[in-house]
Amino acid sequence: NIKWANIVWIITIVTLIILLFAGYSIMKRSSLNWWYFNFSILLIIGGVLVVTLLMAPLSLKFSVTQLKICKIGGTTSISYDEIEKVGLATFKRATRVFGSGGLFGYIGKFSNRELGVFMSYVGDPSHTFYLKTKKGKMYVLSCEHPEIAVEKLQEMIRR
Repeated sequence: NIKWANIVWIITIVTLIILLFAGYSIMKRSSLNWWYFNFSILLIIGGVLVVTLLMAPLSLKFSVTQLKICKIGGTTSISYDEIEKVGLATFKRATRVFGSGGLFGYIGKFSNRELGVFMSYVGDPSHTFYLKTKKGKMYVLSCEHPEIAVEKLQEMIRR
């Protein structure tokens, strides 16, 4: 399972409280002339929140032929045949290119010196590992025991 770090919980809860309070205040104080505009802005913010939530990683599943990244909004599958390399990773000094930097996890495109640009599905940045596909695509994932996940993936790649 992908466990959220305390900072992810804090960022998520504080952000949601602020957005709910701000949305309520905006709608309560808006005049009829501005009501539609304010409502439209709130809908856009709500849409972004929903999309981010749907991308939030829940768990990793190892099937016979592929690794499945289970998210609230679906699954991303990576065949073991496509994986070139796996190893433990550090998420430190990762720069967000596009995505969420703590709201529902660290989700999206990030970059650091060690790995270059990578797709991140991370709940706890202190428990991460990477995998690189033969096409050059890089992923950074998190789970409760990344060293066990790396061993399992290395075993599946060798088959």
